[in-house]
Amino acid sequence: MKRIAWLSAAGALFAAPALAQGHAGISYQNLDDADVDSLAISGAAALGDNIQIDGRYAYLESDGGDGDAISIGGHLFQRGGGHLLGGYLGYQTVDDDSGFDVDEFIAALEGALYMNRTTWSGAVSYTNADFFIDVDQWALDGEVRHFLTDAFSLQGNAGAFTLDGGSGADGDGWTIGAGGEVQIEGTPFSVHAGYQHVDFDGDSAGSIGIGARMAFGGQSLFARNRSGAGLNRPVGVIDRLIGDLSPR
Repeated sequence: MKRIAWLSAAGALFAAPALAQGHAGISYQNLDDADVDSLAISGAAALGDNIQIDGRYAYLESDGGDGDAISIGGHLFQRGGGHLLGGYLGYQTVDDDSGFDVDEFIAALEGALYMNRTTWSGAVSYTNADFFIDVDQWALDGEVRHFLTDAFSLQGNAGAFTLDGGSGADGDGWTIGAGGEVQIEGTPFSVHAGYQHVDFDGDSAGSIGIGARMAFGGQSLFARNRSGAGLNRPVGVIDRLIGDLSPR
């Protein structure tokens, strides 16, 4: 019942293209080390010139059981003079059949530098995750995205993070990834694929994902990045450790 309610809310949010510019899509991702598969619907919408909202529902399947991951968040920012400065607040929850339940809150400062056809962006974030114990994460993440055309982009990203939770949950880690997206000529549809790698105190895992998006508001990939719903959702503890479920 909870899953149906969230899916209905997501459908209502992203099925109203007349209200804003943005995109909605579906994606699949596999985390190889833990053998976790996720199938997600997600979307983002730009409300005016200074607000972006994000939402996602992911169905998770693993040897340990099935689960749901739900997130929602908002960006408040100012664009101008070839750059963007802003902040983000978000919430995510994960629960599975075994009764495992995680809630986390994310706050971040984010920015972007627009250079011709290349965008440099980054975020400094703090996450508090509540499951068996409270875990705090501080992270620095950056991305460079280059647009070969208005409808074709390639990106690379890297990040560093530290966890503080006690009882063996302390440690440092890093992430690195790459991906690309291409918009089908003459349509609002695009396809994307990417790879993300995470290393935490010597333990590592990789995830590969593919997906498709439908844009509303008539923007190209390049225009979305510079004036639409083009901001990434900062990566919290949950996505960091079970695979970055956010399509880039």
